[in-house]
Amino acid sequence: MSLQDIFNDISLTKDVSVWESDVDSVQENRKRLQLLITYSECKFENVLDRNKSVGRKNNKLSEAILKKACSAKKSECLRLLGQAIGFASPGPTKDSILRLRSERLKEMEMYRESLEDLDEIKNKTSKDNEICRITGKLLESLHQDQGGESFPETGDLMKRHPSFEQFSEALEVKSSRGAGRYMTAARDINPGEIIADETSYVALLDRKYSRDHCDYCLKVTVYAVPCANCSSVVFCSVACRKQATYHAAECMVLDQIFRAETEVWHLALRIIASQPLEYWLNESYKKQADVYSSKDTSTVYNLVTHIGEAETPAPVLMKESLTAVFFLRVLQSSGYFGKKCNKIRLELSKEELMIGTLLLHFMRVVFYNSHEVTELQPETQKVVKVGVCLNPTLALINHSCDPNYARVVNGRRPLAFATRLIKKGEEVQDVYSPTFFMLNRRDRLEITERYNFNCICPACRDDWPTEQNMRNRVEQSESWIGELNDVARLEEHLKQTLSSGLDTSLKEVIDVLIESRIKIKHPNKLVLKAEGLLHSLLWRRYAKNF
Repeated sequence: MSLQDIFNDISLTKDVSVWESDVDSVQENRKRLQLLITYSECKFENVLDRNKSVGRKNNKLSEAILKKACSAKKSECLRLLGQAIGFASPGPTKDSILRLRSERLKEMEMYRESLEDLDEIKNKTSKDNEICRITGKLLESLHQDQGGESFPETGDLMKRHPSFEQFSEALEVKSSRGAGRYMTAARDINPGEIIADETSYVALLDRKYSRDHCDYCLKVTVYAVPCANCSSVVFCSVACRKQATYHAAECMVLDQIFRAETEVWHLALRIIASQPLEYWLNESYKKQADVYSSKDTSTVYNLVTHIGEAETPAPVLMKESLTAVFFLRVLQSSGYFGKKCNKIRLELSKEELMIGTLLLHFMRVVFYNSHEVTELQPETQKVVKVGVCLNPTLALINHSCDPNYARVVNGRRPLAFATRLIKKGEEVQDVYSPTFFMLNRRDRLEITERYNFNCICPACRDDWPTEQNMRNRVEQSESWIGELNDVARLEEHLKQTLSSGLDTSLKEVIDVLIESRIKIKHPNKLVLKAEGLLHSLLWRRYAKNF
């Protein structure tokens, strides 16, 4: 049964005044939580029974996958061995698969991963210890051979802002009563210039990528490190598995959480579960630090929530609270509040009520401030969504249906680039909906209203046409880059430059965009196509190199 089904069954069955209240406040939210927890339907006992979880280990399935792996090609064999290890319970079966994969990894000169597999073996033999010693020496030798190599860090490409460390010094933070905090250019910023380098505070994979992407860093993983207790997730390294402190609450019930369709709100559960109960009871996270950092919980806590600012219907507020109660039951069943409860209570302790209220706070934070996690798929060269995340710094950038920056993402780390010349004093702008180039004004308005604002950007104010209704040529009065004055010819010209190398192509597109800002009246299909091409080239240039 889904959360929506439960909501439909229990709606308005007692304390009707709470059900019908559309007051959006912390005090009213507590009333909603205290009411919902009294319903037996909100125990979620069967849903969260870890003994019945589909994420349990399965040695028979593990052995079947192992058999398939032994006859597969090298790359496919490695993938299947990862799955076999993921389903295997600790013991002889898992140990034998770990030995086999360690050997395959060593053949591929993946010595660090080979050693990690050997370390995972529960009952090591003297032969295992000897192989560990030999593999360790090979790894040490490899590091010495590569000692002279250096790889550019993005810090070399971007001088950081003194108070907002994930932003470039080229940006200036301003604020106003209507817009809140927003970013402007402190100097002219060229197309293709990095303006932000951030690590997401929390992230969540889309369910369909859980077998071949790391649950923590969201990167594609060839070397799959499973959870020791469940088969629902994999990690790309032991280090990522250790970082995923939230997983203790989700272990064995992650599939049930996905079936509950909590969507982006799931990030709020991960925020809470990443820290022990004592951390939240302390409440030191509520005070904003002097330096704005995406790593600080205080930064996340103080992001906009719009609590009390929007006209939210009573059913929406109750559904939100029901989701928070579900998350509370997840935490209770994992032992987050202490010893695991043998009997689910129909009331909340003081600590549980506080965490429930905090869950609702962070649910609003992630709803209004989250971003998609995307990746460039090498086979198709298409950028696809693989998850969702919270980037507290990039969340400060306001919306426009005609954005002037775009992101290139590597797991939990997005780089932000200017996609056109942003002149000193101009606002840096993101897009929370499809751009005006892709979707008409009326349909965009339906999307932005969900985020508690009506867009008044120039594209909305003047109702700019979408791509299919824009002209394909630059008029003669708008002289520009010689004869390349129509979309098809410009695209063909830029495609030809790819044979000269990626960096050459980037330079050509950047030069075109700088010149267009001076000579072409905006909006123009030719220029917007060039901006899209720049973003595509930036993906190819940076996606796997940071």
